[in-house]
Amino acid sequence: MRYKAFVMLAVLGACTPAPDAGNEVAGEATVTPANDSGIIKRTSSHSVAETMARLEQAVTGKGLEVIAKVDHAANASKAGLTLPPAMVLIFGNPQLGTTLMQASPSLSLDLPQRISVYTASDGAVMVAYNDPAWLASRHGAARQDATVAKVGVALDAFATAATN
Repeated sequence: MRYKAFVMLAVLGACTPAPDAGNEVAGEATVTPANDSGIIKRTSSHSVAETMARLEQAVTGKGLEVIAKVDHAANASKAGLTLPPAMVLIFGNPQLGTTLMQASPSLSLDLPQRISVYTASDGAVMVAYNDPAWLASRHGAARQDATVAKVGVALDAFATAATN
């Protein structure tokens, strides 16, 4: 299998939804403290399927490559288990991702980017992704502030397009 370097849009490293803070407003991002999980979340005004479709459209509309779309609920069903709707979009930009991995090769653990769309325990549809600054800090990617900021702006735009 051929691997490519992609931009940081990571969400759930363990592929399971993180506990919700419970204070999200539709379309408004909440960020956990840097010493916490580093996950940014938004509440969506749409279903998981519609939110994912809007997210994918926003990502491809900016010319990024979609690597995969994982449907965790469908996979759970195949295993005879149930899970509320939960999907992850994996995508990236080799130019930005490579720059980040040159600064810190361990970032390859969190690249290509991932954004999760899932149903929270209260029934809200959530969009979640890793805070790029938190990831850069986690991996010790020094002097990457401009690239990290660019990734953060892109992730915020994708999440906004998907949730509003």
